Amino acid sequence: KRSFDEGFNDIIVKAVDVMENEAYKNVSFFIDSKKPKIKKTLPKKGFTNGLNFEIEFQEANPELLELHYGNYAIGYNIENINITEKCQEMQGAGKYSCSLDLNLDSYNGEKIEYWVILEDISGNTAESKHMTLDVDVTPPAINDLNYTINRRTVSFLLNVTETNFDEATYIDSTDSRPRERTLCSRLKEGICSTKKSFRTGHHSLTISVIDEAGNSIGVPLEFDIV
Repeated sequence: KRSFDEGFNDIIVKAVDVMENEAYKNVSFFIDSKKPKIKKTLPKKGFTNGLNFEIEFQEANPELLELHYGNYAIGYNIENINITEKCQEMQGAGKYSCSLDLNLDSYNGEKIEYWVILEDISGNTAESKHMTLDVDVTPPAINDLNYTINRRTVSFLLNVTETNFDEATYIDSTDSRPRERTLCSRLKEGICSTKKSFRTGHHSLTISVIDEAGNSIGVPLEFDIV
């Protein structure tokens, strides 16, 4: 037995028969004895709409990366991840960060489990923890939007249909530095009722409703404060 270095090895094998005839052959092979490591998978819990799955792993010679997902009621699927397209090497030393989107329409309203399997070119494998997520791919619905103005105060009444409501927000594009602000962080029987103050002048708002899976819908609203 002989020990060889990690990585590619090129050796010459010599054979001698009883008549002392010699023969030579070049042999190349690859040594990878380090097991792959899956550092992190996201999301870990909560809701998903199929977007922005993230994987971090460490492996100098990755060959295969698979994301397994589904449930017993509907079935399981395997997403073969193209490491070249979906992953970026970071900090060297075989550390990779990957992101991908899944089409989870057939699992809408269901729970799924998912896990990741990584294999290197020598056949060493690693498997991540199994995570359970709630699937919601349906965007919220804004049924009605009413507002009244009293001097500089605007009263908003927003009627929303969304089982997994997260928040309602607005952005005023007429601000010198537009930023997202909260209208409501909860609904009462499907209603967001709140008041906000605005400076004098014209205002152009985008009002958005976001659910816990990241689905959103936005509507425009313009008014003048005199």
